[in-house]
Amino acid sequence: MYTPLRTRWLRLTQMISGIFVTALLAILVWTYCRNAHIRTIRWYDTEAGSCPDSFLALNSDELAQARRLLHVVLRTLQKHGVQAALCHGSLWGVLRRGDLLPCDPQPDLCLLDSELLKAAPHLASTNEIFKSLHAAEFSVSEFDNWMGLHRLKFTLATREIQINLRLFRDCTNFYYWSHRHQYANDYPSYLPQPEPPRPRWACPAALSFYVFNWAEDAYQGFPKFLLEPPFRNLTLVNYSVSVPNDDFEMQKYVYPSDWWKEKSSVCCMQ
Repeated sequence: MYTPLRTRWLRLTQMISGIFVTALLAILVWTYCRNAHIRTIRWYDTEAGSCPDSFLALNSDELAQARRLLHVVLRTLQKHGVQAALCHGSLWGVLRRGDLLPCDPQPDLCLLDSELLKAAPHLASTNEIFKSLHAAEFSVSEFDNWMGLHRLKFTLATREIQINLRLFRDCTNFYYWSHRHQYANDYPSYLPQPEPPRPRWACPAALSFYVFNWAEDAYQGFPKFLLEPPFRNLTLVNYSVSVPNDDFEMQKYVYPSDWWKEKSSVCCMQ
C-alpha cells in the first residue's frame, strides 16, 4: 500500500511522462508535415522509390501539351483582366532553358489574390474564369486553404497534367511583426519612432505558410512588387508567357537555401 507522499510522486511522474510523450509526438507530427509541405515546393527533393505517377518526368509529347495548356490558362486569365506569372519550377525552366522542366511535371502560376478577386470570387462553381476553363475541358478544384492554390487538371491520353494556380496576399503587417527583432534597434528608444516608407510584402494565401514560416529553410514571403503587374514576357518555345519582376529575385525567397543550384528530381531517373 502506497503512502500519500508516494502516491503523489507517482501521479506527478505519470503526468510528466504524459507531457513528454505528447510533446514528442507533436514534434514528430510537425516535422513530418513540415517535410511534406516543403516537398510540394522542392519537388526535386523527392526520395528515391517514393515517386507517384504524377511526379514522373514528362515525355516530349506531354511537354508540348503542358506548354499549350499553360498558354490556354494564361490567355483565359488575361481575357478576364487577371495577370499571373510563371513561378517555382516553371520559372526556373523558362529563365534557364526557355522551356518547362520535364522533371517538374506540375507547372505553376502565381498571382495576387487581389487580382483574382477583382474578377470573381475564389469559388470554382461561381468564378467566370473557372467556368471558361471548364469549357476548355479543365477540372478546377475548390480553393485549398492549407496549400493556398487551385488545381487545374487536364486529362491526356497518357496522363493527367496539373497546373497549380497559387495565390498570394499582402502580409506586410505580419512580415514586420515576425521580423520585428531586425528593426528594433534602428532608432534609439528615446527618439520619436519614425514611420519610413517600407516595401510591402506578399505571402502565400495558405494556412501552412503561417504554421511552417519560422522553420529552417521554410518558404518565405517576398517583396510584393515582384508579383505586381505589369510583367515582362519571355518566350516559352512557341508561346509568350509572363514572369515575375526582377526575374530570379522571387526564387531567392521561395528556395532560400539553394536557389543558386540546378537540381533534378530522382523521379526523372526512374
